[in-house]
Amino acid sequence: MNTAQERTKEVCSIRGALGLSQSEFARAYGVTAQAVNHWECGRNAPTKKRLQQIIKKTDMTTINVENNPVQHPAHYTKSRIEVLDAIEEWELSYGIGNVVKYCARADHKGNRLQDLCKAQFYLSREIEKLQRDGIEQVSQFRTGGVEVDKVECDGYESKVYSDGRGGLVEERSRIE
Repeated sequence: MNTAQERTKEVCSIRGALGLSQSEFARAYGVTAQAVNHWECGRNAPTKKRLQQIIKKTDMTTINVENNPVQHPAHYTKSRIEVLDAIEEWELSYGIGNVVKYCARADHKGNRLQDLCKAQFYLSREIEKLQRDGIEQVSQFRTGGVEVDKVECDGYESKVYSDGRGGLVEERSRIE
């Protein structure tokens, strides 16, 4: 959390998820109710150090996410990383974000097959878009490693190379 606004938003989210009043939150985290009120009204913000203390003291597994089924549904908050936060942090496109979302909630929402089919729908759209736009090389670079896999699919050839550092680099090209 870098900006004051982000730190304030994080404190509000934690307090809301815990279902505590400002006074209860203040007592639980060793701050004054007035400080919490000032943070939430935008008069000032918690310091980075204070926010880190609050996060550290908060056992994220005990947060009752069902207090906020619109902003933080339980099927997206089964771990310390909320799906929406991961999608935004990784700057995923709408389609890929939906793939992640539906895969993440598949075992928690009630209809696994339906969620996986939705993920497949969005993934197929992303693949079709790449093929339609003529994207020929997925990776931004190739470091000259050893080819470890080669696959042909729908008029494209995909080669995977070892990058020599323990990673893999994928190169895709249209088959002529």
